[in-house]
Amino acid sequence: MAGEPATRSHAIGPLGTALAGLMLGASWNLAGAHEIAVAGQISIADMHTISVVFEDELDSSAFHAISISGGIEVAEYSHVPDGPNLLLVELKESTPLVSGEVCTITVEDPAGGAPAQFSFEAFSLEGEVANIRESQLPGGGISTNVSGAPGWNLGDPIRIVPYFACSSAMGLLYAHRLTGDTSLLDDARRYLDWHGDHFEPDGTITDYTGRFPNYSSTGDFDSTDSYGALYLMLQWLYHQETEDFEYLREALPFLELAEQAMDLTYEPDNLTWAKPTYRVKYTMDNAEVVQGYFAAARLAEILGEEEFYSHSIERARLVREAVHSELFVDEPAPGRYGWAKSEGGTIHQGWEWEDYYPHATANEFAIFYTHTGTDPQGIAAWEAHREQFLPGGVPHPRASWAMPASALRMGDDAAFLAAMPRVLENHREWHYAHRSGHLIKLAWLTREVRVRVPEVKGHLAVRADFTDPAWRGAYRMRFHRLGELMGFDNRMTYEYPRASLDPHAVHTIYFLKEGRFLHLGIHARDRFITSAAERIDSDGLAPFSIRDALDPDVYHAIFYTFHPDEGSATIPVPHPAHLFKGENRARTAFEFLDGGNAPNNPDSRDTGYFLHLRIPLDHPSAGALPPGTRRFELGLRIADMDGTPGQEWPWGSGAEGRVMQLSKGTDLATSTSNMAELEAAIPESTSPTSDLWIITGR
Repeated sequence: MAGEPATRSHAIGPLGTALAGLMLGASWNLAGAHEIAVAGQISIADMHTISVVFEDELDSSAFHAISISGGIEVAEYSHVPDGPNLLLVELKESTPLVSGEVCTITVEDPAGGAPAQFSFEAFSLEGEVANIRESQLPGGGISTNVSGAPGWNLGDPIRIVPYFACSSAMGLLYAHRLTGDTSLLDDARRYLDWHGDHFEPDGTITDYTGRFPNYSSTGDFDSTDSYGALYLMLQWLYHQETEDFEYLREALPFLELAEQAMDLTYEPDNLTWAKPTYRVKYTMDNAEVVQGYFAAARLAEILGEEEFYSHSIERARLVREAVHSELFVDEPAPGRYGWAKSEGGTIHQGWEWEDYYPHATANEFAIFYTHTGTDPQGIAAWEAHREQFLPGGVPHPRASWAMPASALRMGDDAAFLAAMPRVLENHREWHYAHRSGHLIKLAWLTREVRVRVPEVKGHLAVRADFTDPAWRGAYRMRFHRLGELMGFDNRMTYEYPRASLDPHAVHTIYFLKEGRFLHLGIHARDRFITSAAERIDSDGLAPFSIRDALDPDVYHAIFYTFHPDEGSATIPVPHPAHLFKGENRARTAFEFLDGGNAPNNPDSRDTGYFLHLRIPLDHPSAGALPPGTRRFELGLRIADMDGTPGQEWPWGSGAEGRVMQLSKGTDLATSTSNMAELEAAIPESTSPTSDLWIITGR
């Protein structure tokens, strides 16, 4: 399901609403000046960067000077690599865009003709959060329409579509990731509670309409498969943010109901009908169903619900494979996704592939939710999509959030920068709460990773189970092989030599600061703990690195991997891979989760481990960060391998797996480009260095 609030009948044709608002987005092409197709921000969290998309290519003489109305000053502007019609404009720090204000960008014609101009509205993270909050009813439900601040007024129209409401609530959770505002968690929880209270016995949930304060069920829903999937995705994202195991345990019946809604229309070809009374298998819906089952599996694994977990992870794999095999069409080359499979087996595409909704959105959902940036089929689909809906680098007038999202998935920065201004232009026309949720998600996806490290209030006990209350307030990052898809933090992964959607590890990384020490915790749930002397070829932290404060070309790395004692069939402890010496057990803790924990053990559901390191940030071997430091650069890579090179069992060709990291590049110099921001500055050292856990450096 995708698009604006509409009945399913709209899904078989164009959305049908023409662009409005010629004033906002008006452009001129007089006396030979270059025409601007669209302009606007590259993120609602960035009030200083504007992307300008021209109708044709630019050269060095194409623009003479750039100005922006409202007293906004331009710092610099430049062409975008791989975007010959793109101009990126940076504003001075002192004159940012102001949310809600319309400004006009003017590009002078060097030949003396009339300038090219474009007017756009600025949006902000705070404004979109407010839009969602103003759409939330006192009882927790989130309406598609804004009440009209402040508060809800008697008689205001209400329309709660659980699918859209879940997207709105996810926006609140992504906003929490960006801001750390814990009140956003409360708002998301209120919606989850509302959703849980309105499940039908078969796992479905209906739409609700009325006039404030009264509303009632319509008795119908747009779909059953997507509604269930979005709820599960929301629950998984909520748990990532809170790690509230008690709430998750209480929510188990609702998780099972939501999965039951997807199972309700699950067919032998491993695809789902939209709903029992509407027997069409939509590409958009099934792409979401992949993520719904995947989210259910992750939650069931945490709860120790083996049967639920096995069912969910297997269906996630099967639906993903079916999306790729049943809904992808090779002709015309280079291939793309049809938008639906009918009851008779027909794949709808071909000459119809011309309307943005549903044709473009189907392709985008399949790319974003089921592919990585290196999948050949995903690459082909994106090439076809860009040719059709981004011709010449100019985005389609109806571009939705999924266009820049799928561009990000495929690593196409130029397409992302072209698409975002169009998405924001359309947001002014359709200012629904769920659109705000998508914009916040895009802001999170495009952020520079800035790890916000809170200060421990009081002493943190060094133990491996993370039960100390301080860990609940830690900054957390999560990694998974397909982690680009469902709220994980890894930006880029590379395969060794292949990877698939199977029950492999979720690595959670915790960051806390205590005085001059950085507490780094790892919680890994992994069926296959691998053993190897080679650091990068087995499970573990490979590596965590900190840039030297005095020499920017030096990176200090901490490698931790599994290496059994010689002749041992089991793995007793992780191995510090030559980077630690004088290991002080008072400053580290390690513990396996329940399970066999033998190397490459496929039979143990909950094999995994806790690891806790306490690193002195001001020590020369950890970057020599001086007292008073609040920000430093870090890099992070996680290896999740199944088997070890050279092993005959059970993978005759050696290991398979994936290395996951925060930034592009495979060496320390290119993987260390992320910021850590400490809640409290590093104090002066107060204990002798001999008392430290000494790190030898590289």
